[in-house]
Amino acid sequence: MSQPSFFRTLFGNAETRGRLFLIYVGLAAFNAVAWAWAFAEFSHQPVLIGTAFLAYVFGLRHAFDADHIAAIDNVVRKLMQEGQKPLTVGFYFSLGHSSIVIIASDGWDSDPAERLAAEMARLRRRAHRLLWLNPRASAPGFQPTVSAMAAALPYCDRLLPADTFRSLREVVQEIARCDQVRPAV
Repeated sequence: MSQPSFFRTLFGNAETRGRLFLIYVGLAAFNAVAWAWAFAEFSHQPVLIGTAFLAYVFGLRHAFDADHIAAIDNVVRKLMQEGQKPLTVGFYFSLGHSSIVIIASDGWDSDPAERLAAEMARLRRRAHRLLWLNPRASAPGFQPTVSAMAAALPYCDRLLPADTFRSLREVVQEIARCDQVRPAV
């Protein structure tokens, strides 16, 4: 009985190789489109192209931080022990690691506050930023004291009003600042 080839051991059967191929083609296509857009958008300002490239390289370097590799490795090992194919673990880790979750709610939730707090804690661990848009937040003297609001607020990076176009413009500006280091809560 012959040993399976290194290629087959590393990449599995034909179905797995096909899925990996599609993932890599999709990632390459996305990068090509992003860079084509960057060159088209910034062609008149070469400094911005250089800045975009620098941000891209820093992002790649950040992707290979030891804590990220360890987290992905742990999940991959666990999934493999359970007999699952962990093909997209790194991809989904990267999406969650940079996601901005926007909750648009008045905070008058009827679920138990403990359940909401547990879900908010889970969201907080997975998202880059957690913004809560509340149409009541701009009211004079507003305090988030309802049990659901009080349970959710500690897990949010910001509570922002969302009652006028001006306040929504401020939300957009806050999202633009979300690439900065997450503040300690």
